[in-house]
Amino acid sequence: MKKIIYGLLLCCSMGCDSEFLDVKSESNLVVPNKIEDLEALMNNLLMFNGVAGELAVVGADEYTVGDGLLQSLTAPWQRNAYLWADQVYEGQPINDWNNAYQRILYCNIVLERLSTVGAVSTEQRNRVKGTALFHRAYSHYLLQNIFGKPYNPSTKEADLGIPLKLESDVTLRSKRATVAEVYGSIISDLNEALSLLPEKGLSKYAPGKDAVNALLAKVHLDIFEYTKALSHASDCLSTAGGILNYNDVPEQGNTPFPTDPDENPEIIFYASMLNATILRTRYSISEELLGLYAERDLRKKIFFTANSDGRMLFKGSYLGYGSGAYFLGLATDEIRLIEIECLVRTGDYGSARAALVGFLERRFATGAQFNTPADDGMLLSYVLEERRRQLIFRGNRWADLRRLNGEGKFRKTLKRSIDGKDYELLPNSPKYSWPIPDDAVQYSDIVQNER
Repeated sequence: MKKIIYGLLLCCSMGCDSEFLDVKSESNLVVPNKIEDLEALMNNLLMFNGVAGELAVVGADEYTVGDGLLQSLTAPWQRNAYLWADQVYEGQPINDWNNAYQRILYCNIVLERLSTVGAVSTEQRNRVKGTALFHRAYSHYLLQNIFGKPYNPSTKEADLGIPLKLESDVTLRSKRATVAEVYGSIISDLNEALSLLPEKGLSKYAPGKDAVNALLAKVHLDIFEYTKALSHASDCLSTAGGILNYNDVPEQGNTPFPTDPDENPEIIFYASMLNATILRTRYSISEELLGLYAERDLRKKIFFTANSDGRMLFKGSYLGYGSGAYFLGLATDEIRLIEIECLVRTGDYGSARAALVGFLERRFATGAQFNTPADDGMLLSYVLEERRRQLIFRGNRWADLRRLNGEGKFRKTLKRSIDGKDYELLPNSPKYSWPIPDDAVQYSDIVQNER
């Protein structure tokens, strides 16, 4: 596979040191000029299926770290992020930022070079273009949920989102778009991808219409467009795989789910989070989260295992590698829960309750009774708790905290305690937007987030 000349320019807009430029400028790099090169670039699994997303998990309330374990971390950003510190990175590079913008750069190169590759089949051209649009949108979406301000319908036109990168000319100095502009671009890319891609990707590592609809459901949920989120969730579920019956999933052992995504019908699009040490060898699942599971909920044994030192670990990732390797992709369990939430929010309580019962029957032991609220007014709270029970360590909890801070009854103050000192993250705190990495601010016109 040919290397890409534009790769050396990534740092010009995102920020890097001169040593990076010196090394890259000496490489033998060329511009892709064949459709096979462009498609191979989009099929780079390490690039497009290992998508980071660490800060969205480290900052949430799904786990705790005990006294004495935090300070032993060698990565300062992990210590600081766990405590929602004012200064997080201490000058270190941040994968969540750098990897996402590298993916976006590659997508922009592919989109621009497609017009120069000569005669190719419409099917192949559409597949490559749709894939690039999907990945660009997905990367912008992940970045926005970490570094941009949360969506507020009243202030979206003024609030700062992330820098939008829609072309490969990285000599242009970056500046931040508004939140409205960021979501508009994400939705535009995904709607175009929806018109280009086949019903399913060539594999679960590649997007099809099902993956695009899944991501559109997530996006519209985050911006409170529940009717549109419901529509895309339903379209996704009509063509994607089914919902696993956890009665068929082994409770014993450390890897309850298969490592081959084709063997897990819930996986729509496979992506993994880069493994932060704090989430491998320092954490314990929070007692609050563990307390949300009813007695005969199969997830109590399928998802969790006690470590030899007493820490409770999460082993239920759909990556299938046990504790420390986390799934960050798209799956039907999440999309079903989006569908159920949107049915509640649009007032279709009967359909919501029926779908919820059908979901829970596949999560509880056969014949078990589970108590869904009889009062329609309590149903939303139950569904939001079900998201917490099901979607652990996928970054969804951080996104949920950001959006639910706008609803008074669902606001929550997050608390940590380390070595006798207490730390808090208040609802609607500016710290729900992580700082822009130091080097990106230094080498651009990017405005830093408030802390």
